[in-house]
Amino acid sequence: MKEFSFSDILQAKEQDMSASKKTSAKKNFKCITCSKSFDSQSNLNVHLRIHSGEKPYKCSQCDKCFRQLPHLQRHLKTHSREKPYKCTQCDKCFSRSSGLQTHLKIHPDERSFKCTQCSKCFKHRFVLNNHVKIHGSEKPYRCTQSDKCFKYNHVLNDRFRVHSGEKPYKCTHCDTCFSQSSNLKRHLSIHTIKTPYRCAHCDKCFACRSTLFQHYMAVHRKTVDKCSDCGKCFKKYSTFKKHLCKRKKEKFTCWVCGKFCFNVCGLLRHLSKYFLRRQA
Repeated sequence: MKEFSFSDILQAKEQDMSASKKTSAKKNFKCITCSKSFDSQSNLNVHLRIHSGEKPYKCSQCDKCFRQLPHLQRHLKTHSREKPYKCTQCDKCFSRSSGLQTHLKIHPDERSFKCTQCSKCFKHRFVLNNHVKIHGSEKPYRCTQSDKCFKYNHVLNDRFRVHSGEKPYKCTHCDTCFSQSSNLKRHLSIHTIKTPYRCAHCDKCFACRSTLFQHYMAVHRKTVDKCSDCGKCFKKYSTFKKHLCKRKKEKFTCWVCGKFCFNVCGLLRHLSKYFLRRQA
C-alpha cells in the first residue's frame, strides 16, 4: 500500500481546488424557484432542500434533522463533547474552528471595530452593531400584539413572553418559573442567601436593590408626599402612588356614562364619539 505524506495530501487538495475553480465557471444547473445557478446537479439538489424544507440527515441522539451531512457531523460533536480545536494561549478547546477564531480575538487587545459617533472600539462586529443602535432612534423590532417597537430582538422576545404567558426559566430549587433570565437570577439569590445590599440606616441586608429601596421608602424616609389636588399627606411613597392613581381615575371619568379614561385626550375622544352617536 502506498503511503502519502502531509505535503502530498496538501498538493492533491490544491489540485482539486484549482480543478473545481475551472469547472465552476460553467453553472448550467439552475434553480427554478429562485434562479440561482450551480455547477453540478448534486449542488442543485442540496440547494433545493432550502425551498422544500427537506432535512434527510437525522441525529440519532436528539432527533434533530439537517439538510447536509457536514452539518450533522458538526452537530454530533456537541454530543460527544469532542473539542479538537485548541487555543495555544489559554488551552481552551472548541468543537468548531469558527469558535476558536472568535475566541482568539480576546487575547490580543485589538479593538478594530470603531463606532463613528462616539469613537468607542469593540473586538467584534456584532457588538458594534448592537452598540450603534443606542445612538439612533430606530426601533426595527415591532410587537404584533401591542404595536410597541424595540431596538433589540431579545427585548422583543421578552415582550412576546408577556403576552403568551410563557415562562421558560425555571428555578431548580423551588420550581418557580420566570419569563426572563434576569428575574430568575434575582430570585436565586433568595436560595443562596446572598444579601449584598445593606441599609445604611439600620444595617438590614437585602437580596435585591429594589427591595432595599422599598425598605428605605417605607421605614427611613423622612419627607412627606402631599397630594396637590386634595392636600392629603402620605409618609409611605407606595400609598401616595396608589392615591394618585385613584385621583387620576376620578379625574378622567366620563360624567355621562362613568367610563374611565387614562388621560384627558382619551376622555375628549370618548365624549366626541358619544355625542356623535347621540346625534345620529
